[in-house]
Amino acid sequence: MAHQLLTTLLLLDLPPKSFVGIDLASFTSNDRFQGIKLIPSGLHFVYYSAQGDMSLRTGFWFRAVTTKQATVIVTKYDAVIERLIEESEMDMEEATQIRANLGALYGERLTIYRQPARDGRVGNTTPEAEQWETLCEYVDEAVLLRCLGEGWKCSSISGSKVDRDQEEEKLMQLLGGEDLVAEIEWTPVDLKRTWPEGAIGRERTVMAKDRSWALGDMVRRLNAHGDGEKQLLGELQMTFIMAVTLGCYSAMEQWRRLLGLTLTCKSAVFGERKGFFGDLMELLLAQLGYVDESFLAGFVGGGEGEDSWLARLLRGFGKGLNEVLDDSAEQGKGKGKEIQNETLEMYRDIESLVKKKFDWVLDAKDVVRRGMIQTEEGEMVELEMAGLEEDDETGEYAPVIVQEDVDEDTDMTPAP
Repeated sequence: MAHQLLTTLLLLDLPPKSFVGIDLASFTSNDRFQGIKLIPSGLHFVYYSAQGDMSLRTGFWFRAVTTKQATVIVTKYDAVIERLIEESEMDMEEATQIRANLGALYGERLTIYRQPARDGRVGNTTPEAEQWETLCEYVDEAVLLRCLGEGWKCSSISGSKVDRDQEEEKLMQLLGGEDLVAEIEWTPVDLKRTWPEGAIGRERTVMAKDRSWALGDMVRRLNAHGDGEKQLLGELQMTFIMAVTLGCYSAMEQWRRLLGLTLTCKSAVFGERKGFFGDLMELLLAQLGYVDESFLAGFVGGGEGEDSWLARLLRGFGKGLNEVLDDSAEQGKGKGKEIQNETLEMYRDIESLVKKKFDWVLDAKDVVRRGMIQTEEGEMVELEMAGLEEDDETGEYAPVIVQEDVDEDTDMTPAP
């Protein structure tokens, strides 16, 4: 039978009305549900909550393979410890009996693998499968092992040492044990220090505004686990998926940190990392195409509409692209044409998407930065866009000029 060549995932003994998800599809289980069949080859993410949709969720990644024999992954819900256990944790006799009775499970007890269509319908056609594959294209075994460790497990309240001072870490200690809360090893991102040891003065200032050096340093460190650029892209995808499926705060924070680093680079976009940024734009286009604005405003936070954290970040990235294009055109270096065909072209697609979907305007020239409005009482009030002082380098962001006066008559001889 055709299904015997694909992968079957048994999720035995989950309580009825449990929340179950695989990849981008989720549903509420009934009393006959025992697992999922006809899972295509590739990487997949399963997440569940025995207490229903609104409760904390636990998840794990696995790779399905297509072979000449049926591949069956066996898990079973243990009501005592309130989690799924793997076949290796079961009594050998019980595991053998489960596999001997596999035939009885096929039919109504196993649901067929399907993915939601972009219009909300459910299907198992190629475009929907491609949507999942696009969102996890760079997630591989090396990324999962590096961040999640053996077993590739995580949960809504999984945390990392980079989050230990945050409220989410306190929640972890109150609610979890080692079985529920998996420690995550995110790649360290320090947005307050983006220059090398020994950098001083203007060098620090330049690297604080253009974080290309910090990005290169991160990629070099990640090269120990494979292709550093692909590792970084994979972590961006994994954090996004964990945020939207589990509601994992730690994953969302890491996603924000990684975008905060990559989208504040300038020189790297047109130098040694230009291929990376083309991939990054394509990745971000897929992610923004999947989520809605309520997720960005409610979970990611940082403001709403055009004042949101991500809108401002993308607007600043586009401004940097245009500045380099203008400089290249003036100097006649010919870089502008090359950039037009790669990263900038993908960025224009993002501009078009967010304008249509979120009503964001990313081109700084088209944004009304200051203006007068009339209130209901007839009073005229001047308003300005959030973050304007930072863009204009005014107010608290204004440069400080330090003048050092040295008296020529002063004796500068060191005291004995």
